[in-house]
Amino acid sequence: MRLTLRPFTGDDVDALATVFDDKEAMWDVLAIPDMPTVSCAVAAHRIEESMSGWAAHGAGFWAVAIRAPDLGRVGRIIGYCGYVNPAKSVAGGALNACSRSVGEFIR
Repeated sequence: MRLTLRPFTGDDVDALATVFDDKEAMWDVLAIPDMPTVSCAVAAHRIEESMSGWAAHGAGFWAVAIRAPDLGRVGRIIGYCGYVNPAKSVAGGALNACSRSVGEFIR
């Protein structure tokens, strides 16, 4: 296994902010109305949204982290993926955002 999925914690804000710094990969998330435009604020918003989603609905985002040492530092967050109910959120494209960021690691 080359990557791992795990729940986000409040300690992941800086790591996820690094992912959001890639504006080309994250254009769809950053285009969501009322989404903060500063990477740390976006990351904190997404992590909070995910943790409350898991608590309230049993669905949310997973952190995608490196597991195989040949890909880089083990445990480094390189993206996120998960389920968003489009009826309850405008963020229905969460899987697309993840696939572009993570794509370079699974080729």
